Amino acid sequence: TYIFVIDTKKWRRVNMRGRLPNARCCHSATVISDKEIVIIGGLAQIEQNKIVTLNDIHILNTGNTFSH
Repeated sequence: TYIFVIDTKKWRRVNMRGRLPNARCCHSATVISDKEIVIIGGLAQIEQNKIVTLNDIHILNTGNTFSH
């Protein structure tokens, strides 16, 4: 998992705890507080030629923890 550091304009890898969501694109992410971001749905590639629609919700605590 990576975060974008605005001050340096660079991506930085971070170690996350909890059950990490699948890699995805075309998802929605919404800030709901100064410490939480909700990630909803999207598309994921599960096989080389198979893409599935995700119907899940994850909450990222900006202190490096995911919950499902």
